[in-house]
Amino acid sequence: MGQRLNIEIKINGKVRANAYYHWSGYTQTAKNITLSILKGAYKFLDGDPTLRAIRLLEISGAGLTDSERCEALKMYPETNFSPCEGRNNGLIAITPDAIKETRRWEEGRITLDFDNNIIKFNVYFIHPAKNYDNDEIIHAELLRSPFYMTFDYFISEFAKQNFEYFCFKYKNLIIEPIY
Repeated sequence: MGQRLNIEIKINGKVRANAYYHWSGYTQTAKNITLSILKGAYKFLDGDPTLRAIRLLEISGAGLTDSERCEALKMYPETNFSPCEGRNNGLIAITPDAIKETRRWEEGRITLDFDNNIIKFNVYFIHPAKNYDNDEIIHAELLRSPFYMTFDYFISEFAKQNFEYFCFKYKNLIIEPIY
């Protein structure tokens, strides 16, 4: 069983494509993949939203599956796409059914909303920082809840955190990485 991640690209109010990564649903790995996409995003500021989403996910090493490549070639017949190297490097989905299917496999999701420059980051555990009865840190019954941040905050602050070694506090919560 992998620690399964989905990264979704939202443009013009719609998820245009997502990529499923079988072994990348760990906080540090997911952060690094997201950072690579955002750092390369300036190359794909314009154009067709679905093609743009595919190109953004290809930055991470993901590729269209055979069936999704056929669909993409119907939409963009003269376009070359990166080869799909398998689920470990990322499987890109663009059709509604394929996007729905990869969501069924995920254990964590990151949505990159290019309309609002917001990241919905849901690849960690979040829980109350203290048990108010005895003032101890709680590490049981972890809750999954998305953490929203701007692209700028992600690049300038969040991406600097090394989640392999520690938790960090956000308001009255502990953000605990998935190792």
